[in-house]
Amino acid sequence: MDTATRPEWMQIGRPVSVNGNHWRGVIVDIAISDMGAVMLKIDSPKGVFYNTPPEWLEYIPLQITACDALSLEMEAAKWSLRLQDKARDTGRFSQVTG
Repeated sequence: MDTATRPEWMQIGRPVSVNGNHWRGVIVDIAISDMGAVMLKIDSPKGVFYNTPPEWLEYIPLQITACDALSLEMEAAKWSLRLQDKARDTGRFSQVTG
């Protein structure tokens, strides 16, 4: 699949949904593998939460699809709340005196 046959929506900065809305992110790079597969580098709020770098995934049409910015914002808000919970939970160790 070359540039001419990629879906129009597939471009850097585009929000995407991965694995049927399992998680969402944004395309930060696009490459063609040695085997000719289209590879998408996707950054995500989930990756921030787990402290992992953007992931390279092979583009499979029904597994990676375009999504709207609102869906990505909602995903970011969900993971932001989880980060706040972690910060609160780890804060309890600052109270240990022994």
